[in-house]
Amino acid sequence: MATSKKRGWDIVYINNEWVYKDNLESIRKERVCKRCGRKPTLGGYDTCLGYIPNVISVCCGHGSGKSISLGLDNEKIIKIKLKYIGGILN
Repeated sequence: MATSKKRGWDIVYINNEWVYKDNLESIRKERVCKRCGRKPTLGGYDTCLGYIPNVISVCCGHGSGKSISLGLDNEKIIKIKLKYIGGILN
């Protein structure tokens, strides 16, 4: 069984669809970030990060304790370790 995460929530691939592991609902139903409790921006960005120029993909880690991953438009990946203070990355 394939597994992954979406905004900090465990997800699994079952019957040709990604679903949340805890209740088997489709991931098409958006959830808030498991760490900060906020919805993504209207543009689909993690609220704590927002839009970052020259970045094609980014993930705040959603409280996993792992680094933030930035996928740059020059095909390089940068990992940054930041900490949460009151739900905001610093």
